[in-house]
Amino acid sequence: MELQAFCTSYPPIVYGGAAGWRLATNADLDLPAVLDRHVFHDHARVLGGVLDTVGRVWDRTGRRSFNSSPLQAALIPDQRHLITHDPDPDLVETVITTLVRALADLPRARPHSPDGALAVRELAAAIGLARHGAWRLGRTAGLATPGDAEMRADPAAWIAEYRECWLARNRPGGMERGFGPLTSTLNSYTP
Repeated sequence: MELQAFCTSYPPIVYGGAAGWRLATNADLDLPAVLDRHVFHDHARVLGGVLDTVGRVWDRTGRRSFNSSPLQAALIPDQRHLITHDPDPDLVETVITTLVRALADLPRARPHSPDGALAVRELAAAIGLARHGAWRLGRTAGLATPGDAEMRADPAAWIAEYRECWLARNRPGGMERGFGPLTSTLNSYTP
């Protein structure tokens, strides 16, 4: 099981298709607008922009990782990740602010595609988990972050939501094994 929400696959699929069809015409494609118009049918024109914004923060923490995101490495420290460099407090704070703003913007989305409401839920859970990883990086960098009780409650709520979203698109086989590393993170906080 991957922690990547299904809806996060739409941008590379759409851009890959557009570039494969006619690169010169589509090199500067306004991907958020195309996603809102043709994939999500979001009349509020929010979902594509939020997806684009959060898709760009994974490598802006000062920490470097290979074949993963520093946010995921912080979220699930028990998994093996090749990471280098220390997180930069100012950069991590900017990432946290960006993710918080994205979560606040997401309820304004009005998608009319068949999976639009599910995409909003998936993306909210993904952003919530990414923000939690950023909070953990923030702790490492010396930033003020929520206390252990809130740090435990925060991912618990997002994990529960992501489980429901997962079951809406996938079979349950392998789900518990996939969610195991997140449970390990929850257990790292003092009850």
